[in-house]
Amino acid sequence: MNEQQFYEKCAQILTRQERMLILFSGDMRLTYEVDRQGEQFVLLPKEQKVLVPLLFFQQIHADEDKLLWHLYQELALYPDWQRHPETYLSRGESFRYETEELAGYFLKRVKDAGMTEDPAYQPQVVCAWISSGITDLLEDVDRWAASLIVQEKAPVYRSEEEKKRIGEMLFWEGAFLPDDESGVDTASAGTHRFLGKMLLETEFFGDTRGEDVQISAEADKTADDGAPENQLREIFLAPVMGQPRYGFLREQLLETYRRRGSIQERDALVRTFLLPEFLRLWKCDIDHMKLERTKEEQSAEQKDRQSRRKASRKPFQSRQHVRRMLQQMEDEKKTERQQAQRAQEGTDLAAFGVTAQDRQLFRHYEEKVRLQREEMKRFWRRLIGEASREVSVLVEGVPKGALDVPELIRQWPAFTEAQQKQNYRELSVFDTWELRREIRVLPEVLDISFVIDNSGSMRSGKLQPAREALAIVLLSLQDFKRYLEASAARMHQPVKVRTETWLFGTDCRKVLSFDDMGRKAEADTILSVTRLLGDNGTTDDGKCLQQILDSLTRTEEMELQSGKRTHLIFEVTDGASSFPGAAKKAAEELQKKHVEIQAIEIGLKNDEQAWNVFEYIFGEHGTFLGNDTARLPSALMDAVKRQMVTVLKGKSMVQSPGS
Repeated sequence: MNEQQFYEKCAQILTRQERMLILFSGDMRLTYEVDRQGEQFVLLPKEQKVLVPLLFFQQIHADEDKLLWHLYQELALYPDWQRHPETYLSRGESFRYETEELAGYFLKRVKDAGMTEDPAYQPQVVCAWISSGITDLLEDVDRWAASLIVQEKAPVYRSEEEKKRIGEMLFWEGAFLPDDESGVDTASAGTHRFLGKMLLETEFFGDTRGEDVQISAEADKTADDGAPENQLREIFLAPVMGQPRYGFLREQLLETYRRRGSIQERDALVRTFLLPEFLRLWKCDIDHMKLERTKEEQSAEQKDRQSRRKASRKPFQSRQHVRRMLQQMEDEKKTERQQAQRAQEGTDLAAFGVTAQDRQLFRHYEEKVRLQREEMKRFWRRLIGEASREVSVLVEGVPKGALDVPELIRQWPAFTEAQQKQNYRELSVFDTWELRREIRVLPEVLDISFVIDNSGSMRSGKLQPAREALAIVLLSLQDFKRYLEASAARMHQPVKVRTETWLFGTDCRKVLSFDDMGRKAEADTILSVTRLLGDNGTTDDGKCLQQILDSLTRTEEMELQSGKRTHLIFEVTDGASSFPGAAKKAAEELQKKHVEIQAIEIGLKNDEQAWNVFEYIFGEHGTFLGNDTARLPSALMDAVKRQMVTVLKGKSMVQSPGS
């Protein structure tokens, strides 16, 4: 066939497979065009277009199944890209700890080799190199996950015969070989760089091509024990949760897709079960790495390497294009959020159900808690200031300071050599005290839920203190959010604070939502206080706690467990729970998922039954005020203070020099 015939046949295939393409992309707006000039698939979300390279279609001899495989694979993660572009873009930051830890390991090797002044081994260059390597692994897992999604949605690709045909095509394209994108001057590729590639190769060839794994001769020299392919095979076969690591990872990736999981779950899986082995291999490669000084002709060599990369036969989208595409998606999401917020800000509160009486009543409580709010503002400023402070730290092994005698004895041969050279600058046998910035390791998201009793018994003199208590905590947390935003640079990491309110009785309803913003958030804050009327029957707090439990997503649960997210629940109730068994079960399940609960009960001081039920449900997490209802506002505020101190001052690390 000539070029025009290839073009027409490719266009016919795209038209015929339109429904399947919509199934993979989840976007009916996308159109598909044959690109006569391009060599790679290109997804253009802003233009709502996908370009299919005609050259690739010619190279595979107009094989429809192979064309559709690549197209499906490019679209497989498109819905996840649309939902979480910011997470994909911030992967380097998410894995910063692992990057800096391995960079420190490599830079120690550089220091031992006396090459710290070489421009190729500067910390920023090394960190960029390692971050790129970790990103390579994550993208290899993405490509593997995409291939599993294709098999899940298009069963024709599950057969061994079809998998072998696709595998041979990927092998010809070089999909099982790493790109040479290193910015660091090294003399070996390293076994670690083949770990991610072998995931995809094993998917198509199993263990039958183990002897044919294309690992370079240089990488073979870095092997710590046995051939590199054997090291990788051992990693895949090592038992995890009672099954081989490879099979476990494959099963978990499929399960993540089936329950509509996202990049957060996928990256958490890699961080826990694959990344440690990847870093171990990389450290082994670093130990055997031959370091070379920068040469003048290196820049020309790098240019040649880049030109060879551009001539690659791989038709999938480049990392640079995917990042540009994700940035477009993120910008579009920001624009939509800003438009929604502007629309809400331009809306009168009456549109959200706030009456003139509601405003007047809320202003009454706002004025009533004004002094307490000012006191809390001072507390927030002090707390945020202490979250990032300088501390005096003993620094060992520095060129000047107080002589460290044991270190001098240990380095006596180096000291003798320094005496002969009359050069003591490289001799680090002194200690000194320095001011270092102490950085608190904070959660990325702080969710705070207020669960307030709205049952009929609240009318007996308890509504006023309950409204006052809720008003002071909601207004004070608004101040806290503003101080956090103003102190973001000093805190070294952003903390997103979200607040919600629930009113419960016979049933329960959410008034203020985590997602509320602008005028909607303002309206729901007012309604949280003014709709506290004591008109909702019995005291079924268990139903409300269960709804909060059910609303937790799998991703949120993982973030709670890892410390990336903190969720605090504060409950105020005035009597014994109508269903204590259900309430206790929900409270225990929330605590198992690392949600912290604090409860306050107001009621008759001598009501022994209410006390026993309250103690049964909340135990040490409860405070019983009895009929001292006037203390409720300060008691709730004190509970919030204690928990916020724990969140912002719980874990710290000292910043190293130069960071």
